[in-house]
Amino acid sequence: MKDVVVIGSGISGLFSAYWCVKNSLSVSVVSKSQKPETNGLNTLNLFLGAHRSLFDEVLKFARGDGFVGFKNLADKAFLNWLLKFGVNQTRPSKKLEILTRRYGLKSYEIYQNLASEIGEFEFESRGEALVFFDDKKYKFMLENIKFNDENFEILDIRDENTLGLVKNGVKGALNLKKNARLDAQKLYENLKAFLERSGVTFVTDEIVDYEVGADGVRSVIGRLGRYEASSFIQASGDDKNLVKKLGVNFDLISAKIYEVSFEANEDISPKMPLMIDDFGLNIDAKNGLVNIVTKPQINAKDALVDIKEINENLAKLKPYTSFFELKNPTFKAKNLAFTPNSLPIFGRDESYKNLLYISGFGLNESLFAPCVSQILTDMIVRGVSNENSDDVLLFSGIYA
Repeated sequence: MKDVVVIGSGISGLFSAYWCVKNSLSVSVVSKSQKPETNGLNTLNLFLGAHRSLFDEVLKFARGDGFVGFKNLADKAFLNWLLKFGVNQTRPSKKLEILTRRYGLKSYEIYQNLASEIGEFEFESRGEALVFFDDKKYKFMLENIKFNDENFEILDIRDENTLGLVKNGVKGALNLKKNARLDAQKLYENLKAFLERSGVTFVTDEIVDYEVGADGVRSVIGRLGRYEASSFIQASGDDKNLVKKLGVNFDLISAKIYEVSFEANEDISPKMPLMIDDFGLNIDAKNGLVNIVTKPQINAKDALVDIKEINENLAKLKPYTSFFELKNPTFKAKNLAFTPNSLPIFGRDESYKNLLYISGFGLNESLFAPCVSQILTDMIVRGVSNENSDDVLLFSGIYA
């Protein structure tokens, strides 16, 4: 019997297994597919004022012309989530802003020390350009930045090399100096290889139920087998069906983003990551490739690549760019799980104390997974309850 069984082999699941290894715990990772690719993003965003495109879509929906199809009008859980999300977005939280930076910077520290152990994954904290096509939005941002604020820097948009393919209609750009980037795919591959070398067992099976007793969860039941452990960490993303069998209903909504990668010359490759918040797009370049990540498609539960949706996103960007060709492109769909209050869900189950959860990171799994999984594993090692964990009480959405 293992000390810990981790359900899910995404970034959160792998980091949970990593901290188990560091604490000399035996661990198995069980996942319905051992896919070779990660859903983690390359950019790490500490700035809550960005990524307002999701809120803009909620407003469009309220006016009747948003992305939410008619099939969602009868989805009461989705509409309830949408209402909560809209309320939270209309009253920005200074506390959440502080916590985002606090826990994000803890992950930065982990990343800075990790490469020497698992191999290089190109982590670098050198900022990200927040690009504005709307003059009013840009001026509003400038008015709300404090003098000598160490988090921001006004960029010279006359330097075309900085923005790469984005050439037209730019009203201003700010360097979000504390933002970072990494190669999420290399991180995933190196971390998994390290865990395999460290004796972690990876099992391909779909977990469909828990076996519980008076003393907690005794095992998880898969389609192919039964897996016993002293503790269990569920890191299965947007999958709510499993926890519902225990009477738990997390306020999570599935979403899907698309990542478009293509070969590009240096003259259209941005010199730093770009956040085009007007359209919810992120653009970065590395090793001769430009990567464009689209805004989340909320309540999309499949993993299919929708070329029409991708083309609609690229068409919005086209008037602001020089001509570029999608040379040898690849298209990927990545599934995410969002909470309505931007707080990740982590901590112990209320009834079965040896079952812990980690999920609901939205766009920020690469940002928060390292430190949050460390907190979770430390709770197992030290026997800490939710009530006695300052981190759970401060930053987890498990009680929200």
